[in-house]
Amino acid sequence: MIIIIALMLYIIIGTFIALLSRKYMIKDDPSDYFIARRSLSGFISAMTYAATTYSAFMMIGLVGLAYATGVGALGFELTYLVGTLFLLSLLAPRAWLLSRNKGFITPSSMLGVIYESKLLACITALIVLIALVPYSSIQLIGIAKLFEGLMGSRDAYLIGLVTACILTITWSILGGLRGIAWTDAFQGIIMLSTSVLLLLWCIMWGFGDINNFINLSARILTELNLGSIPNWYWNIKVFLAYTIPWIFFSVTNPQVVQRLYMPKNIHSLRRMIIYFALFGLIYTVIVTLLGISIRVLAENGLIEMVNPYNKNLWNLVTPKFLNYVPTILAIFTIIGIMSAAISTIDSIILTLSSMIVKDVMLSTKKGFDRRHEVCIGQLLVIVFTVIAMLFAYLKPAFVVDLAVLSSTILLSFAPLTIGGFIIKRKPLVSLTILSALTGLLIVLINELLELIIDIDIASYIPLPIIILTLSTILYMLGLLIRKK
Repeated sequence: MIIIIALMLYIIIGTFIALLSRKYMIKDDPSDYFIARRSLSGFISAMTYAATTYSAFMMIGLVGLAYATGVGALGFELTYLVGTLFLLSLLAPRAWLLSRNKGFITPSSMLGVIYESKLLACITALIVLIALVPYSSIQLIGIAKLFEGLMGSRDAYLIGLVTACILTITWSILGGLRGIAWTDAFQGIIMLSTSVLLLLWCIMWGFGDINNFINLSARILTELNLGSIPNWYWNIKVFLAYTIPWIFFSVTNPQVVQRLYMPKNIHSLRRMIIYFALFGLIYTVIVTLLGISIRVLAENGLIEMVNPYNKNLWNLVTPKFLNYVPTILAIFTIIGIMSAAISTIDSIILTLSSMIVKDVMLSTKKGFDRRHEVCIGQLLVIVFTVIAMLFAYLKPAFVVDLAVLSSTILLSFAPLTIGGFIIKRKPLVSLTILSALTGLLIVLINELLELIIDIDIASYIPLPIIILTLSTILYMLGLLIRKK
């Protein structure tokens, strides 16, 4: 009963914020609906960037990864944060200024403007649609796994999916990007505070004090060889396969690239980067320590052990641990994970709808009324959310693997985005398009080879290395040919 009341309160507050933001919306204005008319403050920009980036992947995926594989999970996630901050410092001001001068709304439009190719913009949008369906489903899976772990009933997974789906559609349609950004600020605070409270409770309940926690954790990590790399899971090949897509996440994933257009001025943009850095560092360390502390508790027999060598069970580490947590704190944590998931899928779905409307449907110029962009975008929000829900219902792989797969496909956008801002000459358009397609093509080829002749290219060379290398070669070849 308490959890139902808490969920209803969360839903009511989120819906109220979305409705409040609607008062500031300009009807039928795509710029207002999709990017809040580039009017966000530094704090709101930072919170929507953080909430979009740090999803259910953290409290479900990263906790499970740290629990099973040790401190390598922290290295993996901190590598992402450092890479993101470097690229944001280098490219974010240029992207913000270009979006102001050229008036584009979507990242695919940005590439189309830089390389003067509407076809590139269209193809980019379609690649993103294919890549982000698995990533969108992660958020729904996170919520559904929580419901399943806590309720224990056969229908709990489906109930969680439907609840998340309804909230995603409602908040996206009601408030547009401004509503999502405001709810992201609310949800980001919940995300961070729940993780801190849960870790503090875990330390005090299981270890008594910080010193005992540090000493016992160090001993367990050493005994299980989880305190260093390499170990049973982490080696150079696995680490590169995980980290390379995430290093370039900030320039390849459109839901975060689009957030660079939204700060109201350059000072807000700079504050966004600083606030995000603080949020990201604190959240990453807290969540990783939580996963490790749960493993230490399990090794000492204080809680049920989840088999750390079965990757399919890693998603259950957090839900099972919550059975030992006081009810109020467990409910607060559930709301925090829901917040992370809903904020991310809201952002992804709205970005996808804006890209398909702007760069696919409008590019045909046939039978499409520009005055109805927002209405069609809202319809696509419903369609894409339902598709993500159906994908999640199939209960695919470990959420970290799904996240890495999506970012691996999008990795081929890295040379285009970085090169577009730092190289004045533009490559041959045909090779630029082929470079953009590299990620999707390599992943598809690998899947076909594994299915037909049981050969997995990734077992020899990490796919991110292949994709980043080939896409860069094609991009540079396009520069050389264009020069001649």
